[in-house]
Amino acid sequence: MLGMRTIKTGIAIVITLFVAEIFHLTYPFFAVIATFIAMQSSIDETYQSGIGRILGTALGGFGGILYTEYLSSQYQFLNSLFIGMLAMANIYILNRFKWNKAIQISLIVLTSICLLPKAEGEVYYSIVRIFDTIIGIIIAFLVNIFVLPPNHEEKFLRSVLEMVKDEKIKFADRVREGQPIDTEGLLTRLMKLKELYRMYRNDTKWSMKKSAIYFASEEDFSKLIKALEEVYTHLKIVDELNPKQSVWNTDESRKKEGEDFLSEGRREVYDYHVGKIMENFEIVEESLKVPCTGYNCNI
Repeated sequence: MLGMRTIKTGIAIVITLFVAEIFHLTYPFFAVIATFIAMQSSIDETYQSGIGRILGTALGGFGGILYTEYLSSQYQFLNSLFIGMLAMANIYILNRFKWNKAIQISLIVLTSICLLPKAEGEVYYSIVRIFDTIIGIIIAFLVNIFVLPPNHEEKFLRSVLEMVKDEKIKFADRVREGQPIDTEGLLTRLMKLKELYRMYRNDTKWSMKKSAIYFASEEDFSKLIKALEEVYTHLKIVDELNPKQSVWNTDESRKKEGEDFLSEGRREVYDYHVGKIMENFEIVEESLKVPCTGYNCNI
């Protein structure tokens, strides 16, 4: 099954070629390269990568002009050396300013100016390359906004709902049966949830429609995430206190303390952390009691 990013990349390429034909672009190939390199899974990532790639293109164009105007010689060894040094300089500068995603297209521009035969002057060619790249990036950005824009809001809410339901059931079953608790699995899901929310928040400023998501502020989200992090912390402790799994549960400790492993105060500690887990699950559920929108109706 084709993903949305694949479909939108194909649409963006078609539009880019159509625009190239209308405006008689000299090098449509480079506009198409910029289009599919800039297309990302979120609108904001497309914008951020597009800005970086425009700057990378400009840097590559500048390096190409520097080579053709001042460094090119009749000796192939020197030409190879200069191109390699300019490539390293490009990589260093882009990494220095944290535009590392623009390195690829910057080197494409640099080497194309240095190596490909051109009927026009190098300065003209460099300007055209930058212009073609900008066109490709703008088309990718607009397609990502208007053609099936990513719905990170729904993915975020679905992930929270599924996490709470799954973890509550797993927690109840494993505590009852004395089985180990998958705390690392919960941590992985929590990290993915944070990433989904980051993508949602960044895309919101580009959205053409108002969002109905409940977490209208960072404070609301922080409260929910803090509750889930508290669940993780207390789960770790409960797992260590597990009567059947704890490192304390040795034959020697059983002889000293009897068969009731959680006696002498440990039962109180165990029950306290179990209570805190359920309390924080309730905080998350209360936070998600928003007007039914179709995918949060069964909380």
